[in-house]
Amino acid sequence: MKTTELVKLDLYEKIWRLTLEGKSQSEIAQVVGLTQPRISQILNKEIIPAKQQALETHRQIQFEKCQELINENWERATGGNSAAAQTVLKAMDHQAKLYGLYKAQELQASGGTIVYERVLMALAERVEREPWEIEREQQVAAYSLELEALNGEAA
Repeated sequence: MKTTELVKLDLYEKIWRLTLEGKSQSEIAQVVGLTQPRISQILNKEIIPAKQQALETHRQIQFEKCQELINENWERATGGNSAAAQTVLKAMDHQAKLYGLYKAQELQASGGTIVYERVLMALAERVEREPWEIEREQQVAAYSLELEALNGEAA
């Protein structure tokens, strides 16, 4: 990897870390020596899409591993082997969790915004700002962390 690419990666990681810490784009711009519009562009065009792609890649790998377990145990499970059936059910359950099928039902049942609102209020309290003063990227980052934590607890 070229030195310029390493410097860029280091900068992007610093911007992401500061975003997760609740810093505003203006504050991040001052820390890293860029303008606020450039920070917004980096977050929206590069960092957030890359994080989403990495998450989706990880999710797909985990899904495929579960599918292998299901395929390897399916015949025995449908033939009456209870241990194989348990393995299949656990793998299928994990696949559903990977794609948020259970969380989607919970969010739908709760009106879809309760979890997000709780995360936003907690973030506002942590950064000592009003919820409407928090930039969208910070909201998305905090919500993403909360969903990761919820999925980690559920796994």
